[in-house]
Amino acid sequence: MIKIQRIAAPAELTPQVVADKTALYIADPTKSVWKEPYIEQRLIAMTHGKCCYCECELGKESNYMEVEHFHHKDKYKNEVVIWDNLLPACRSCNGNKGAHDTITDPIVNPTVDDPKVHLGFRAFRYKWKTGVGKETVVSLDLNDTEKRCKPRFSVCNELVSKVEDFLEAIQSVTPVSRTQEKNRMRNKVRELLEACQCDREYTAMKATTIVNNEDYTSLVLEMKTRGLWTQDLDDLDAKMRSYALDML
Repeated sequence: MIKIQRIAAPAELTPQVVADKTALYIADPTKSVWKEPYIEQRLIAMTHGKCCYCECELGKESNYMEVEHFHHKDKYKNEVVIWDNLLPACRSCNGNKGAHDTITDPIVNPTVDDPKVHLGFRAFRYKWKTGVGKETVVSLDLNDTEKRCKPRFSVCNELVSKVEDFLEAIQSVTPVSRTQEKNRMRNKVRELLEACQCDREYTAMKATTIVNNEDYTSLVLEMKTRGLWTQDLDDLDAKMRSYALDML
């Protein structure tokens, strides 16, 4: 989970539309008044197509996108289409959270809270630093072995394998190597770092894994020693580090 920048509400969601939809829902709670393409598309854009909680790619396999009401719609009916209360979530996270009352038992709201304050990482599992962090992990079942941990392990393990390969390959890059060979190495490392940015699946877990990987530390040192480390790589590395969780 990473911090999400809340973007402006869709233009179509005017105060009058909010009032009308809220009144309709209060009169008949079976009406899914939030199911509008302009709401869904705007939410998806806000998280780069990912679930706001587990960071899985929405629309991939069984990870269908659902409009999540941070303050549950059954109890807080007046917030049913309030933009700041809406989030994009996968079916699993939305289903696990269910009617959880985030007022009486707060969980991390990634558009308001910095998840790094409440959550840490160990062995591809979320660990909590605070009571809010624990409530988040438990209520969303973020450490489900099959649905959560195995997919995270798979993508992170793939990145670690690439780092190992790159560290071995860079040994053959010398000052007299062709420019094409040097650029190829830079591009490989750039792609690795791009895979750990906010618009990619499982950003927090991938960033944490790479930042704490000894081979990656060695790779960066080798790149710098050979004059292959550039400003754009440094910028991507800094962004990746900003998403990484503490190892607990």
